[in-house]
Amino acid sequence: MRPQHLAALLAAALFFIATTQSSVARSIAWPDGCEYTAHAPGITPLPDLCAAAIDALDWAKLPKRENGEPHCDPDLSGGLRDGNGWPRALWEDGGKSEIRFMPLGGGRFLVEIRCFAAAYNVEFIYAIYDERRRPVHAEFLWFRAYRMQDGRPVDEFTPYVYARSFNAKTRELVALAKYRGMGDCGEFSRYILRGDTFVLTEFRAKTECDGKGIFQPRKGLAQPSPRWRRYFPP
Repeated sequence: MRPQHLAALLAAALFFIATTQSSVARSIAWPDGCEYTAHAPGITPLPDLCAAAIDALDWAKLPKRENGEPHCDPDLSGGLRDGNGWPRALWEDGGKSEIRFMPLGGGRFLVEIRCFAAAYNVEFIYAIYDERRRPVHAEFLWFRAYRMQDGRPVDEFTPYVYARSFNAKTRELVALAKYRGMGDCGEFSRYILRGDTFVLTEFRAKTECDGKGIFQPRKGLAQPSPRWRRYFPP
């Protein structure tokens, strides 16, 4: 191969790598990394693509409460922008927005949105944001979950989860709904993200609030005590 041909191929390869790497974001911070911005005609920067994808999330598909009210906080249920189309930095605590983009690699992110907070449980909804697709796409995720009713686990399918932690390396999400603050009773679930689906791998519960088998999740948490009965897998 002639040197000029080799140089041309090398230049083409470098151009391909540069354009490919720049076509997806490696990190996104809400709201600055996902808003409509002024730009030159014919150029659509990544924040614009992110904004369009997040705006396209269909909040109307999320289940409502029995009284017909939005399940999420009303400020969230209408979307993530105000009446003028500006991004909302919702549920801010110490300047940190509670809408988080957690990188999955290759232009894919798990979007975590805080939905409802009580004294010792926080409820979240999740979406997969994918910049590999054109147009860029975002879609809410649904979870197989168990809820204890009359001492028995009842299977349901829901977008709402009492999440405690997500490990981007292992793709593991851990959820815990405590019945009271000390954590001696409640419902524990573990999920693995496979593709665009969270797969339930474990469900445990302890319905008797007797001060025993206390479980307070920490970073790197593993299992509740054996007092928490495993219902799934059987």
